[in-house]
Amino acid sequence: MAGGYGTPDRHLRVPMWWDSAVLLVAVAVGALTMAVLAVVQPGLPARLPPAFVWVAAGGGAVALALADTAPTGWEPFDVFLLMGFGALVPLAAARAGTASTTWLLLVSVATLLIADTPGAPVATVAAGAFWALAAAGASTPAAAALAAAAGIGPLAHLDWPVATGASAAAVAVASLPVLLVGLARTGRPARGRIVVATALVVVVLVLGAVAGLGAALSARTDIDRAVDFARDGIDQLGDDDERARSNLRDAAGAFASAEEDLTVWWARPALLVPGVAQQTRAVTTMASAGADLARTAADATEDADVDSVRPRNGRVDLDALAALQDPLDRSLSSLRRADARLDDIDSPLLVRPLADRLETLRTEVTDALGSAELAAQAVAVAPDLLGADGPRRYFIAFQNPAEATANGGFMGNWAEIVADDGQLMLTRSGRSRDLTEGGPDPEGRRIEGEPEFVEVYGQSAARYWGNINFTPDHPTVSRIVTQLYPQSGGEELDGVIALTPHGLARFLELTGPVQVDGYPEALTTENAARILLHEQYLLYGQDDAEDREGFLSDTVAVVFDTLTSGELPGPRAIAKELGPAVDDRHLQLWSRRDDEQALFQRIGADGSATRPAGVDSFGITTQNLNGNKIDWFTHRDIRYEADWDPETGEVEATLTATIRNDAPASGLPPSVIGWGGDESLGQRPVADGENYIWLTAYTSHPIVEVTVDGEPAGDLRFEELGHRTVRIYISVPSESEREVVIRARGVVEPSSRYVLRPLRQPMANPDSLRVQVRTPDGWDVRQDRLPEGVNVDPNAVNWANAQDQRVLVLDVDRPSSARTGLDRLRYGN
Repeated sequence: MAGGYGTPDRHLRVPMWWDSAVLLVAVAVGALTMAVLAVVQPGLPARLPPAFVWVAAGGGAVALALADTAPTGWEPFDVFLLMGFGALVPLAAARAGTASTTWLLLVSVATLLIADTPGAPVATVAAGAFWALAAAGASTPAAAALAAAAGIGPLAHLDWPVATGASAAAVAVASLPVLLVGLARTGRPARGRIVVATALVVVVLVLGAVAGLGAALSARTDIDRAVDFARDGIDQLGDDDERARSNLRDAAGAFASAEEDLTVWWARPALLVPGVAQQTRAVTTMASAGADLARTAADATEDADVDSVRPRNGRVDLDALAALQDPLDRSLSSLRRADARLDDIDSPLLVRPLADRLETLRTEVTDALGSAELAAQAVAVAPDLLGADGPRRYFIAFQNPAEATANGGFMGNWAEIVADDGQLMLTRSGRSRDLTEGGPDPEGRRIEGEPEFVEVYGQSAARYWGNINFTPDHPTVSRIVTQLYPQSGGEELDGVIALTPHGLARFLELTGPVQVDGYPEALTTENAARILLHEQYLLYGQDDAEDREGFLSDTVAVVFDTLTSGELPGPRAIAKELGPAVDDRHLQLWSRRDDEQALFQRIGADGSATRPAGVDSFGITTQNLNGNKIDWFTHRDIRYEADWDPETGEVEATLTATIRNDAPASGLPPSVIGWGGDESLGQRPVADGENYIWLTAYTSHPIVEVTVDGEPAGDLRFEELGHRTVRIYISVPSESEREVVIRARGVVEPSSRYVLRPLRQPMANPDSLRVQVRTPDGWDVRQDRLPEGVNVDPNAVNWANAQDQRVLVLDVDRPSSARTGLDRLRYGN
């Protein structure tokens, strides 16, 4: 699929019967061409000069030299071997005659009819031509040599995954009779010399293989220890750096010991033995790359004082931050070298224990490389984010999902912070109405350059700041905020941060509890969301709105003062504590600079709701139209069921959303369960405890049916953020639920991989999201590629807690029982 999530499986795209038909036609074309030539120029085949034998030998040598195969893994020697073999087969065919060459061509054509390889028509045309000559009794040594070169060349380029070594076996079966018969028909003195030389080569190769395997066995224990040490060291980075360094140094020592065992002089001949060379070279590369990587990583963790960049009194030491760049670059370079060298070990001939160890080391290096690249990217942009090149101004939108909006909740409060030379300062804060009423011309404000937003939501957000975050896409919200803030009394902004009480609670994990004057209970990680989303509205009644607003403003100031006084943990601890808030979109980040936004996107903090290319994206958003905080009682159960056909790409999907309202009809303040709208603006009054919502469903496919509690609904349909959407207005009475069902039908690119992306909305209560994908009979699910906890039934895959994953990836394959006989021969079981 597009977008970097997968490549269409070739099983789905190659019409094998068509390939075979083309090759059979090529055989006929070759035979017919030779027959016509024999009629037009009857004596031409017999007049082919003997020099054409050497032309054929040269062609065979060049064809095999260009083959993507590595008998030993040492490129110069491999080219020498392949060129020699490519020349030898045509030379032998010239002596072997018609019968042996016919056998070679039969095997070649039969194999090429089954397997997939470039150059197959060349071999089949040559086969048809040679068979026509043989049938006419006009075959010559030059013709046999040319036909053999045309037959053996494509076989050497064969990629036949039916079994390990199948391609080499096909070459051997085709060429061995030619070589043996050619040898038998060689003069006695020359034949004797060839036999003796061959015997000597075999003896040397056997001795080399024994020596190489002995060296590999002696190094195996060190390799096993080294991989274990390296894995433990990488896993401990950030949690116990001292122990991580110790393990990495032990890994470097064990790798070096293994490398010493493998590079002794008497083991070197093993590098010339096909099959054995790959084992020796793989182990040697693992040892050398592992030793280099472990030494560099151990040194870098000692040189990189990550704790030195921990915030102190609201300031980050930018010099200490810059000092991390060099050790990070060294680690990154070492990881990239190791990654490239391990990727170069690409041989299907590796024995299973070695292949498993190689895969373990590759996985560890790949994961560590991703982490190092992220760290280097963060260190590169962090100084500018913190005002190294001049003051940077950021807007913080405090969103309250107890009054739900698509991007995270009603923005009752906001703040402005400035970063200058690493120092963070709170410069402004207030209520959203301050911005709604601010600026020289509140009624004249307009949103420019966002045509989709204006088409879907209108211009009301330009005049009323509470409507800005109706879109679920944080980059869109941020661009509009940066556009309107200067018109509303603020200054030019460099970035926008969206934060909910759930996100704020994660910051309290860094600072510890904070006490806000006037509130009887300190705010902690455990109670902050509960207090800010609900309990404050119980303490401060409808007549105490001014005191409640003061409490919210004081909370912002107290939390910021606590964050910028004293010492916070280091970057790794901060990232670990804030990670859950990022994952659930309770903390969203945006910068107007592309390199900084790329970092936010990489860590999943960008809050983008735009559908990625080639991905089946789906979800719902609900907007509170009551003007109260009733969504503290809202619970959403979402199910997505898709029937997906990998062969055609057809998808039939059902998105079911059950909205449950647990709010009572009485006993709570109007600010929680009462109607807070304005009838003069055309807003619909609701009963106490009733939740009137605007629900938008997002799908990747055309919507064919919408129902609410089984009745047709949803006439307002449009496109937004790359999705097909439908908007529905529904009322959920007190202590009841409503069910919305959306059915959609469409097509994704045919592929053996299906990627889904749930569109998530930050809510007061986390959603329950279940996903089921069903496939037709004849497909096997690649369970080894699914995370733990995913249930696989026949023809169905079930994610019970899909809300915990950013993307869901399903890989399937054709089982051997569902493939035709020819498919099994081409692709294996």
